[in-house]
Amino acid sequence: MAIFDDDRQRKAALFLLAAASAFIAGAGLQLLLLGAAPMDAVKGGGRVLFWGGITAALLARVHGRTLPGISLATWTGAGLIIVSWW
Repeated sequence: MAIFDDDRQRKAALFLLAAASAFIAGAGLQLLLLGAAPMDAVKGGGRVLFWGGITAALLARVHGRTLPGISLATWTGAGLIIVSWW
C-alpha cells in the first residue's frame, strides 16, 4: 500500500517540503548577513548549506532526478551548525 495514490500527490508533497526548507535556508541567509556575533555567520552559513542542500535534493526528486554530490554540502552545513553551538 502506497502512501500517495498518484504521482501528483507525491510531487505536491515534495514541493511543499522543498518550499518549507527553502524558507529555513532563507532565514539562515538572513542570519549570515545580519548576525551580530561572529558565530552567527557560521550558524547562518551552515543553515544555508544544510537546508539549501535539502531543498535542492527535494526539487530534483520532484523532477525524477538525483543530485549525487549534494550530500557533501548537506553534511558540511550540519557540521557548521554543530560547531556553532560551542
